[in-house]
Amino acid sequence: MPYLDSTTSLPPSQSKYPDNAFENLVLDLSAALGPSSGLDSDDVNPLDIQRLMEQYVSNPEEWRPFALGDNSRGYTRNLIDQGNGKSNLVGRRSIPSVL
Repeated sequence: MPYLDSTTSLPPSQSKYPDNAFENLVLDLSAALGPSSGLDSDDVNPLDIQRLMEQYVSNPEEWRPFALGDNSRGYTRNLIDQGNGKSNLVGRRSIPSVL
């Protein structure tokens, strides 16, 4: 299953921030939470997380590889990032019903 693995290091030829707004969002959320904090931690401002989410402009081409569907269910949830042990990022995909 594809997900962004925060333990994977980028080759030296690549920038820390890929040319992909979705992957940048994941990296920015991870940076905002730090190595061990959750949303309720004193060192995390939930408004910073909200701001990052609001500033993201969705591009289906960037997140579609993570939206794996299961047609036997009304929706599926896909792990995008394992986070830091106190957080994770999950994508939700609605499955259109067939009439």
